[in-house]
Amino acid sequence: MPQFAPSAQKTAVAPITVAPAGLNCEAELFLGPNDATPVASSGIRTFLSTGSPQQVSFPVTMPASPGTYHVYVDVYAGGQLILAYIGSEDVIIQVPALPFTYTFSCTLGTCPSATAYGIPQMSGTIRNNNSVLLSQNVKVMWKRYSRTYSEWYSSSLCPISECLANPFLVSLSPGTQRGFSYQGYCWAPGYDLEACRPLLMKNYDYYFWLEDVGGGKSNEVILRT
Repeated sequence: MPQFAPSAQKTAVAPITVAPAGLNCEAELFLGPNDATPVASSGIRTFLSTGSPQQVSFPVTMPASPGTYHVYVDVYAGGQLILAYIGSEDVIIQVPALPFTYTFSCTLGTCPSATAYGIPQMSGTIRNNNSVLLSQNVKVMWKRYSRTYSEWYSSSLCPISECLANPFLVSLSPGTQRGFSYQGYCWAPGYDLEACRPLLMKNYDYYFWLEDVGGGKSNEVILRT
């Protein structure tokens, strides 16, 4: 079913056939819980019948209240109702979800099994400020700047350990939050400390942050090695 934001302005186009040709016709598209309770309407649209299918446009402002609405089209000729269509699909009005909000910190640690390399040790919170349950993928991101070569490496998914998927799905009820942490390596069965990721080499500036597919993003933290 099509979904729109409250009060969004849209134009529907419906094929309408009225015969014979040459009749002065009127049509109205409206949305509502039933055909006797219009909540949003295109108003009356006038056209001259052609006796064959013709496209009639119906500009309409979507309802302001979230919900599911049926779609109706009434067609009149000579002031008489001659056709009453009911749309095959309902319209859903849904408030766009706000992105998650974040607190984020990241400190420089040392890989226990490769002490020449640093590791990012991350922590923070992920919060849902919506009034509805929200589920979306969250990504751990990074970018790098080599002070040796004066060269940038563009933003990308951070190659974190096999113990934590990246991106990872977060589902939060309204007004709730969850913690996030990653110590740079893991103790999961089947892995050892060689799985430190990412390994941070010397003479770089590393930038780390969290972001989600809905446009939310945490603060960026810089680690200098």
